[in-house]
Amino acid sequence: MTRHIDPEQIQAVMNSLLEAVQREGLPMTPDARLAPDDAAKLLGLSPRTLKNARSPAHDQRGPAFRRLPGPKGGRVSYAITELAQWMAAR
Repeated sequence: MTRHIDPEQIQAVMNSLLEAVQREGLPMTPDARLAPDDAAKLLGLSPRTLKNARSPAHDQRGPAFRRLPGPKGGRVSYAITELAQWMAAR
């Protein structure tokens, strides 16, 4: 059974995250993406916990992420919208 998440709740969480990004001075890409360490800080998680949440061994229970091609498996980033959706669903 999939839980319905109120779009207004997601928007409220996203606004809160954007305020935190500004307050903390975290770098965000023009398309509103964050590096894993910055995303972890916003979510109140350790970078290691967020990394583990990406793992298939942990059923990928963390927020959706994008892996860009590159050396050593590529660079991971998180869209602020995906972080908000994940937080609203918890």
